[in-house]
Parts: sequence; structure tokens; C-alpha cells
Amino acid sequence: MQKQSLPHHDLLSWVRALACVLLMLLSPLHAKAETNDPCATSPYDHLIMVGDSLAQGILSGIGPDHRRCMKIIDLTQVSDGLLNTSPEEWVKRILGVLPRDHTKRAAVYMLIGTNDIIAMRKNRKILRPGSDEWDDAYREKLTRLMDGLGKLPAEVHWIELPITDRDRKTTMMHNRVRAMQEEAARGHIRYRHLNNHIADLDGFRFYLAREDGTKMRLRYKDRIHFTRHGYEFLATTLLQGN
Repeated sequence: MQKQSLPHHDLLSWVRALACVLLMLLSPLHAKAETNDPCATSPYDHLIMVGDSLAQGILSGIGPDHRRCMKIIDLTQVSDGLLNTSPEEWVKRILGVLPRDHTKRAAVYMLIGTNDIIAMRKNRKILRPGSDEWDDAYREKLTRLMDGLGKLPAEVHWIELPITDRDRKTTMMHNRVRAMQEEAARGHIRYRHLNNHIADLDGFRFYLAREDGTKMRLRYKDRIHFTRHGYEFLATTLLQGN
């Protein structure tokens, strides 16, 4: 006696139905696993923070949940910058700590510039901040730095120099440095805007309004650095990709 087989269309319907049942059974398990992952909101395996005291402050603002999930490497140094350390030395420092395992998600966050508004020497000539010669020399250093950063086997983020409110000349030079940095980063690495989160149409502000209507002290009294809450806000904003 010959065995009867299911018609072809009935067999396909049976397979589809079985697949749907399996998918329904497995989906809650998958969703539960995703929900229970404590590191789901941490975007990297390795985070390398590079720069001056402002970068150091942002590093201090990274919360314990991210610290448990990411290996954080501190390459910050107070009062450092592009005029104190050469572009090649910055890149060399970063290369020295990048993970060997390229399957790891590694990111570099870099912020310098606050300390760069000083005179520099070139060909036995003193170049004063604000002069065309100073601008040209600074752009040349930025170009070398961005070229090196762009070749690193990691995701590199250049953090926008936060708006300051010191004397007129200092504020003007910080604005000038910020503009040159953004121009140099274009086409090489990712440029992360911050001032749209911490400034308003009038520019610099000390306080930030919370969602509940209360105010948070954002900036320190020197009008350059941030409070502890301010640095926590900056770190959270950057890690959320905003």
C-alpha cells in the first residue's frame, strides 16, 4: 500500500504555521535577554578619553553603570593642548592604548583647545594669538593631527570646545580656535557639537533647566570649567549619541 503525501500547498502551509509558532515562542526569550543586558546602553567596549582638564572633567562624569561595562582609559592631562604636545605625540599616545582585539568596539573622545591661546614660536619668530601667522600655524598643526586621528583603527570623536565667558580677548580666541577645529575635523573624524546643549541664543549660561522646572548649576565660577552635575550632563549627552 502506498503512503499518502500531503499536497504541496498543504505542506507549505504546515511549515509556515510551524515557523510562526516557533517564532512566537522564542521572541519573549530574546526580548527578555535584551532587557536583562546591563550593558545595553553602553555604546563601546573601550573608551579612550584624550585631552585637557575639560576632557578630564567629562571623564569624571561617566556614571558607574557605564564604568562597569566599558574599559575606560584616561589620556587626559591638566593644561595640555596642541601647543604643548605635538600632533604626532597625541596620535602616538592613543595608538599605544588601543585594544589589539579589533572585534572590540573602541572609541576615542578628544577635547583640547582651552589652553591653546598662547604665543608659539616658528622659525625663530614669535607668533601672537590673533595674528594671521598664528592662525596659519595652528591650522597646520590641526591638519596634521586630524590626518593622524583619521587613520586610527577606532571611532574618533572630536568634542566641540565649550563656549566660555572670560574677558573679551580670551573669549574671542576660544571662538576662533573652535571654528578652526571644526573646519579641520570635517571629512576626517566625527565632530560632536556640545554648545547647542549648554548655551542659548544669548550665548554662555550658568544654569540648565531640568525637565521638572528646577535649575541645575552647569558651569563653574571661572566660566570655563563645569560643575560635577555639568560634567555628568556632558558625559551622558555624549554617550547617548546626542
